[in-house]
Order: sequence, then structure tokens, then C-alpha cells
Amino acid sequence: MNSMKRFSTLFFRHLWVVFTAFLVISLVSIAFSAYILVENHTKESTDYHKRDLSSRINMTYRLLEGFSAQPELQDLSLSVMERAMSLKAYASAFDFWMIGVVDPDGTISSTLRPKIGKVARDYIPRILSTGEREISDPFPAGATGDMIYTQFMPVKKDGKTVSICFVSTPLEHLSRLINTDKRHGRGEGYALLLDSTRSIMAHPDKNKLLLPIEGLVASERFLYGSSQEKFLQDIKAKRSGEYLSLFEDTLYFTAFTPIDDTDWMLIHRIRIVHAVRYVLMGLLLQTAFYVLVFTALYRYAQKIVSKEIKPMDALLQQMDALGRSLGTTGHITTEDFLGILHLSREGLSDALTGLPTRTLFRQKAQELIAASPDQTFGFFFIDMDNLKIINDQLGHKYGDEAIKTFASLLATFARRHSGLCCRYGGDEFVLILPLDTLGEASDLARELLALQRGSVSDGERSFFYGASIGVAFYPLECDSLDKALQHADIALYDSKHKGKGTFSIYLPQQNAKPE
Repeated sequence: MNSMKRFSTLFFRHLWVVFTAFLVISLVSIAFSAYILVENHTKESTDYHKRDLSSRINMTYRLLEGFSAQPELQDLSLSVMERAMSLKAYASAFDFWMIGVVDPDGTISSTLRPKIGKVARDYIPRILSTGEREISDPFPAGATGDMIYTQFMPVKKDGKTVSICFVSTPLEHLSRLINTDKRHGRGEGYALLLDSTRSIMAHPDKNKLLLPIEGLVASERFLYGSSQEKFLQDIKAKRSGEYLSLFEDTLYFTAFTPIDDTDWMLIHRIRIVHAVRYVLMGLLLQTAFYVLVFTALYRYAQKIVSKEIKPMDALLQQMDALGRSLGTTGHITTEDFLGILHLSREGLSDALTGLPTRTLFRQKAQELIAASPDQTFGFFFIDMDNLKIINDQLGHKYGDEAIKTFASLLATFARRHSGLCCRYGGDEFVLILPLDTLGEASDLARELLALQRGSVSDGERSFFYGASIGVAFYPLECDSLDKALQHADIALYDSKHKGKGTFSIYLPQQNAKPE
């Protein structure tokens, strides 16, 4: 072999060695980055589900605590059904499946079935004895036979537990709750929940409900991060963890963690290929581009070498000698990918309307009041009329449309009059405006009533909405923002009592007498 041929062979061999090394490194980087991506994605979405579920559980506990403090629930002269039905409005307002009351002797009634029955449950003597709240594992509802979980709260009078109020939720509702996440949807994975006995109490496939977790993972092939035995031990010990596995012919990354204030475990599975498909497509296209570039370079180099073989012979001989003198190869390194940076923040505006939240409204209202200490302000507590009818007849899509239109007009009104407004909750809004005179509040209220009238239609039916308003003054007869809101709420109650589309002004000596 002459020097030119030897150089050609060496040159092109090393060219392909470099390319192959580069390609292998690129593929390893793709695999590693994909793993880091899906690991962070799974952890983030698992934490989201955990926070959301814990928040809902704690919210229900807080509501139950509020229910238990109501005089109606502590009045044992009322029947258990009368006490349960006093909570009917809350069941509708918070979309609870069932709120109920059970007495120490097992007498029970609920908002779902306004009848009186008898139960014999072990939680009754336990809660009566401890006076502590509880959350149950799944059990069949006596009246309906649905599998439910229940949160219990003792009702105490004079420091003694006299009955128990509870909220029950079907397991199918719970399954939908933990698998309704727009950020992590689109078929990327699913979540399931285990009770204290390690049986499945929430799963997108209702046929798997109440199946022991041991049966579900019996055919799962654990690849990295854990084993079947360690996973079951961690679940039993309520420890968090993660692993890579092949389950039902699909590659999953799975994270699991305990739910605060319960004996439950949340398990979240993410389909790896589905979760990183766009990243993989981009990186594979990049690799294909490299292949094309190297192929073009290879062919171009072949052409140049063949054309310039004679003039370059001497130089190639020197390079050939140099190539033979090299006894080592270089080592190429890459930097590890650091994962996905996730930012969270407390939301300062209502997601549907864009109006400030209560917290931000209070802050801005206090700043507004502090900036004008001698100014009189009007607090307008506004309630939408007929929103429930719109939601029931046309659906929440049209109800949300009405709320957004209502909020937009209210925000424009507030800016025009140098005030502030917020969505207080549901169909309630609060507005604060500076007033030159007390009589100006009536004119503003009438303007609002005329402005906040509208309708929504699905093409076949139209439903109208309006507003009812309660007005209070600050600092007239009140020394705090909370007191002003309370007075406005009292006035709103009077307005609703008079009929829809009206307003009332709170005056202490007249007890919310209309203007």
C-alpha cells in the first residue's frame, strides 16, 4: 500500500470513528436528558396532585369544623334529619355528594337521602371517645351501596362530643379528581391512590378499585430505582420513592408519596416515551442532521483526496508517519443535564376573571384607605342573580362566560370611579369606591344594577342574569375593612330578601334599611 492509500484508509477510518463516538455520545445524552426530564416531570406532577388532594381534604375539614360550630347542629332538640338538612345549602354550594349527621346511638341522616336510619360503625365510639376528626378508608354507603370515603368531624357542645357531622365522596369522584390535570394530561400517565390497607381506592379504570396493590404490580418488571419487594415495603412504611419499570408493555417512570394527615399513598405513573416525545423528536432530527453533515464531508473528502492525490503525496506521507506515531486517543466529555426548573407562585389574580384575589384586594384596599385617611368609602357587596339557573340549564361553560362578562364590566366600572374590585368567591364580588357624599352611593348602586344586566344563550335558549347589591360605608360606624365587608354583606342579605335586581344600604340605626 503506498502512502496515499494508507493515508486515505487511516483518514476515513478515523473520520468514522470520530463520527461514531460523536453519535454514541449524542444518543447517550439524549437518553440521559430524557430520563432527567421525565423524572422531574413526574416529581412535579406528583407534588401537584399531592398538594391538590391535601388542599381539598383540609378544605373539607375546615368546612366541617365550621358546620360543627353552628347552633343548629349543636341543638339536640332538633331531629338528626333536621340537623342534616340544615347543611343542604352547603352541599349545593360546595358540590358535595353527601353531608350528614350521625348521633352517638347510630341514628343517621344526610342531604343525599333526607331520611333517618341506623348504622353500627366502629368510628362512632372512637370519635366520641377521642373527640378527634377522622378520614376513612373506602366502605359501602348504607343507603346507596356506592363505595365512598368519608371525612368525620365531632360536633361538640360545652366541650363534649354530642354528634358527628361528615362529608362523603364516591371513589369514582376521587378517581376523576386525581386524574384531572390539564398540565399533565394528553395520555402521559395517570395517578392512583391506596388506602391504609394498600388497596386501590382511586384509579382511572374502575375495575381496578379495591384491588390490592400486590396484585397490580405482580407482573410489573422493575428496571431501575427499586424492586417489587422494596416498593411494597416502602408503601407499607409510607415512604416516598421512584423507579423505572415496564408495566403492561409500556415503559413508565413511577413516583409514590404519602398524603399528609391520612394513611393513604399516592402513586403517579408517567409514560416515558409519551412524555418526552417532542424532545426525542427534536434530538433525533438533530442527530439525523449530523449524519447528513458527516456523510457529505466524507464524500467531499473522498473526492478531494482522489483529485489531489499526486500533489499531496509527500504531505500525506508525513501525515501518515505522524498518524502512526500517535499511540493514544482523546477522551470526549459531556456536561450532565440539570433537569427542569419549576417555578411556583402564589396566584394573585382569579384564574377565571383576572380580578384580584381576596388577599390582594385587602392589601390594595388598605393602601387606598391609608392614602386618604379623611375620605369616605363605599363598600359594595355584589351577588350575581340567576347564575345557578344558567349553570343548571346550560352548563358551567355558559355560567363561566356570564361571570367573565360580569367581572369585565365591574372592573371597567371600578377604574372609571377610581375604585377597586375583586371576585370574592363563586358568584360574589366586592367593590370599594371613594365617595364625595353618602347619597352618591345610591346613584352608583343604581348605575351598577343597570350595567350588570346581561344574558347568555346556547343558540336555542337564553337566560338573563343581573345583580343584587349591599352597600356599607367606611369609616362610618365601623373601624375596620372586615367590619365594612360584614355590614355590606348584611345589606346584601336584605337586598336578596326584597327580590332580585335591588340594592340595600346598611345603616346601623335602621338595620340595613333600603335607601
